[in-house]
Amino acid sequence: MVVEKELKIFFFIIANNPVYYSPDYQSILNMTEPYIKGLKEIPKTSKYYHYSRGIIEGLYVKTGRLKNDLWLKDDYKPGVSYYEDKELNSFYMRRRAFIEILEQITSGLPLSEIEALGTIGIRASELQPATYFEISGGKMKTVEYPSGADVTSNKIGGYKELIGITRLGFLSLTLFLANTKGGGKDRIKKCPICNKFFPAKDTKRKICYEKKCINKYHKDDMKKRRDINPVKYC
Repeated sequence: MVVEKELKIFFFIIANNPVYYSPDYQSILNMTEPYIKGLKEIPKTSKYYHYSRGIIEGLYVKTGRLKNDLWLKDDYKPGVSYYEDKELNSFYMRRRAFIEILEQITSGLPLSEIEALGTIGIRASELQPATYFEISGGKMKTVEYPSGADVTSNKIGGYKELIGITRLGFLSLTLFLANTKGGGKDRIKKCPICNKFFPAKDTKRKICYEKKCINKYHKDDMKKRRDINPVKYC
């Protein structure tokens, strides 16, 4: 099965971008922006496109971004975040558990010893498109319908986009790990400088590809060399 790279690396966005309670409305906008950007990169050809768009719509509504949706005209208030402290804290805890799994992976722990991966696999399977049979044009045909696509409702309180983000993250990580030909778990790295997770292009990579991290790595490496051999590296 061919899976878009945008979906397979989505879990890195979850790992590296927290969403927590903040009285500052602008902070909520800034925290949710990476998720919206990542979801928008999932192409229309993806089986999970509509699911990702449902999550985006939920984020737009709950952060007061959505202005033109007519069925929300009675609920919508521009520039207001509808997130409650308990809702954001719940997402924060799910994300923390997600990061703990990545910590175990990057530490070299075998996947068979990471118990939580079993649950993640089950949740990821729930998003797999379901195949049905139906009569169309006088013929029996097989049709795939996205599973778990109902992440929104016509009431602001009914949006479940933060849960949707977590579920899509589970699917993303599962697909990445299943891609053993592409390196699988060995390509999931954590940069020791910025402490962010990143997809390494090769399994021996240790530092992420951010310029500031690369520069600091080389600076620290040169300092070590000078301490060991000051004459050679003066």
